[in-house]
Amino acid sequence: MNMRRAAEEIIDNIKTKYIDEKGMVSKNYPPGGETIYADLDDILPFMLYFGETDFIRNQIKLSRLVTFGGMPIYNDKIISWRTDEYLGALCSYYKQNREARVKDLIDETFANIIVYLTKKGHIQMCYDTSRKHTPDLYSAWSGGLIEVFLENSNLFPSWKGWGLRTMDLWLDNYSFKRYGIFNFKTHTSSNTFNYINCNLNILPDTINQIANAQFYYLNKNGLKNKLLEKTAYTLLQLPTGALFQFMKANSNFVFALITAYRETGYNKYKDAINRWIDSVLTKMYSNGMIYGYWSPNGVAKKPTLTESFVMIDILCDTYNFVEQNSNYLNTASKIADTWLALAWDNGLIPDAPDRVKNHLDNQTDFSISLRRLSELTGNKKYSEAGRQIFESVLLHHKTENGYVTSIQMNGSHTPNSNVSPKYNGLLLKGIICWMNEYTQIYCDPHFYDLMKDR
Repeated sequence: MNMRRAAEEIIDNIKTKYIDEKGMVSKNYPPGGETIYADLDDILPFMLYFGETDFIRNQIKLSRLVTFGGMPIYNDKIISWRTDEYLGALCSYYKQNREARVKDLIDETFANIIVYLTKKGHIQMCYDTSRKHTPDLYSAWSGGLIEVFLENSNLFPSWKGWGLRTMDLWLDNYSFKRYGIFNFKTHTSSNTFNYINCNLNILPDTINQIANAQFYYLNKNGLKNKLLEKTAYTLLQLPTGALFQFMKANSNFVFALITAYRETGYNKYKDAINRWIDSVLTKMYSNGMIYGYWSPNGVAKKPTLTESFVMIDILCDTYNFVEQNSNYLNTASKIADTWLALAWDNGLIPDAPDRVKNHLDNQTDFSISLRRLSELTGNKKYSEAGRQIFESVLLHHKTENGYVTSIQMNGSHTPNSNVSPKYNGLLLKGIICWMNEYTQIYCDPHFYDLMKDR
């Protein structure tokens, strides 16, 4: 299979088909509405790898038109966990192209993150520009920003102090001390709020998701939407009950913890990583699968391929960077074997054990996770399986306008499935992975950085 040709086609689509009327890469196809910039790290490093520096430089310039002080904005809200990929992408560009204009933008973005999104040392969940208000809440999903601060502190030395100070506050988090994993939101100063929020199931899952993770998607166009948005913003600030969510409200933070340990070697970070892994394997792991949600009543639910491949990555990273505990690789192998046993005849993997559809993005990342596991265990069956999965993706997901997000077990496209510019851009990561299958992920820092999933 000609992977370079596949990359050229994807890049051509990004530069032509997925561009809106202002020349910005759209998050959707056909183009319109939301831009790619909150997910810029999902295309920028891979476009640079294939030499598209001029195109990316122009996209960074255009992004200034739709950001607030160098931060992506949604319906008047700046969300901490929608800022890390934009800042991380700018840093990726600056590492390769030391342009003063980009450095100025990085400095502006970081400075405004501190102004609008930090309070009492924590990175807050959000800032509402219309209300001029920052709720007294923080989320482990913001670990993505901590990781960006730490991994770029060689370029921006002051960032390390910010990252580590915030990390240290997190080690005293109520939900982590009680359960070893993180509830979605924590109040900066109310112990009563945190007790209620961590120990009780109050709202139905769907409503609690809106009140924690999706409130910012609600716009204020029209009276009905205005009332819904106001209700969601009010619920956000109340103890709406436990929401222990693996992706990304736990996983992002643990990757940041691993980075903190790599930067410092401090045992407090190592101990926190090991405790989190033990807690996840106790509460959110069963029958070779990681479950997406856990409740204080002991119920875990919704296992998907996404949680499982991310846990493989965490176990492999921990084994390589923190502690060579063979149990971590054994568990990662069990997870991999469980999902490989679910493969369809066309070589693809369902996105959940009881579903007859898959998802483009987790096929790519699972294939890379298998490469990580193969490298650390020496078992070639995992790298061979990973390459086969990715080649099946390129074969079965392809359409005239790009690669469709989901297909069914029989190979047909799922109803209403679309072509996502973001997920097509992320396919470039898989192409780079398998074009360089003899480059070891854990022996090449730049290649490791290209292969990570956040």
